[in-house]
Amino acid sequence: MYGVIVTLSELRRPRLNISDYTDFSGSATDLAALAIACGKDFGLPVDPDKTNERLVRYYASEGVIDRPDRVGRDAAYGYRHLLQLLTARRMLQAGTALSVIGPHNSTATTKALEEGLAKPLPTAAELLVSSFLQSKVDGRSIARAAPNAAVMASSTPSRPAKTPPAGPSIVDVLDEVRHIRGAWMAELSKLQNLQQSLGQLDDLAQHLDAGLRRAEEAAHVARATHQQLREELRHELVSFQERMEQRWAHTLHGLTSQNDQILQRLDELLDKVSASSDDDQSKPFEDPTGI
Repeated sequence: MYGVIVTLSELRRPRLNISDYTDFSGSATDLAALAIACGKDFGLPVDPDKTNERLVRYYASEGVIDRPDRVGRDAAYGYRHLLQLLTARRMLQAGTALSVIGPHNSTATTKALEEGLAKPLPTAAELLVSSFLQSKVDGRSIARAAPNAAVMASSTPSRPAKTPPAGPSIVDVLDEVRHIRGAWMAELSKLQNLQQSLGQLDDLAQHLDAGLRRAEEAAHVARATHQQLREELRHELVSFQERMEQRWAHTLHGLTSQNDQILQRLDELLDKVSASSDDDQSKPFEDPTGI
């Protein structure tokens, strides 16, 4: 995909947001013209008399903005270069030295540069941190390379050739790597928490399984005890029934014997009574008065 060729009419057309130029890609002259237009549209301190192709090339050689991408013999500047140029002009007007602006622009992500245009300028402490980060990235103290003589010597404006958009800067790549690493660490933390939760669930399942086994053992013991009690109760009932039958038979036998004895005595009494009655009838009548 080819980059966007910025025409003068497009530069004069007001934009609602700086991010509308995300797809910008052009030469140093295009970048300078777009920075002037953005200064007017967004109220940024961009001096039209000083902002030109030579200034863009100088800033690139001094590390104030990133070096452009190369497409053949052409230099291609993109959206990040625009943000860095606008930030540099803004900080320079506030009295910040280029030696301080360079580390800030090179270490800040594209998103941070974009958001920074709508915020107050960074403090001295923040700029010191940027300088320190730059020294860590470079592996040496902040130093400015000598201007590129070949670039400085070329004063003819580059032709508005169609150039592909500038690729992401190393700062943006590192920032994206940090975000990916942060997201990966967050996912890893979630997985570790999930693993811990699974371990707790496994322990709980083991406790429940052990409790279930104990409950089954207790139920088995209860069933065995219940069966034993039923057998003992049945034997006791049978024994009780046998004892009652024996007592009843013995009692019935005793009652029968007593009844036989009573009947025998009654028969004897009846016999005596009958014999006595017969004797009284056979004797003559005697008058008890003697008359």
